[in-house]
Amino acid sequence: MSPMLTVTGAVRSCLLLASLFALGLKGADHLPSLMAGTPYGARVYWTVADAEAGIGSRLWLPTSVPPSIGWPPARIDVWPEPPVSVAVHFPARAGGKDGLILVQSIGVRAAAAEAILPPVHVLMTVDDVPLGERTGTMTRALAPGGQLLHDLSWDQGTRHLVLRYAGPVEDLLQVAASLGRIRP
Repeated sequence: MSPMLTVTGAVRSCLLLASLFALGLKGADHLPSLMAGTPYGARVYWTVADAEAGIGSRLWLPTSVPPSIGWPPARIDVWPEPPVSVAVHFPARAGGKDGLILVQSIGVRAAAAEAILPPVHVLMTVDDVPLGERTGTMTRALAPGGQLLHDLSWDQGTRHLVLRYAGPVEDLLQVAASLGRIRP
């Protein structure tokens, strides 16, 4: 056997091993977010104060939530790429994962990244829903698991806000009316 064939085989083996190692590292990089149930690429915060410090801006939060929703938020996902988007996850008291999700863009009126507000199957959309001095858009939709949801979205100042809730529309409108920078 020629020494050149042996060297070529050794180089190929090393390249294959390096490629498999890189692939394994990429998979390991996704593992923590997969295990935590958080979007890959998002920064995750467990308190409002930590999230606000991380993004350098105050979050809009509801001062009133329905009895079916827990307080404080269970986690806060921040999508760091422009435009910065924040998803505040409020737990459902009855064992569900998320009872209410509040998504807001920071500093610009833009839709949230799909990573922090997954797309849903839209059933119906109603424009010009009254929200005090402004109007919003209400969407009735189905989540991938078949759960009926309502999304309420509107622009306020330099932010685009979306509330996603699986409960009654009246509760969702009450939460929207209570949003502000004042803490409950």
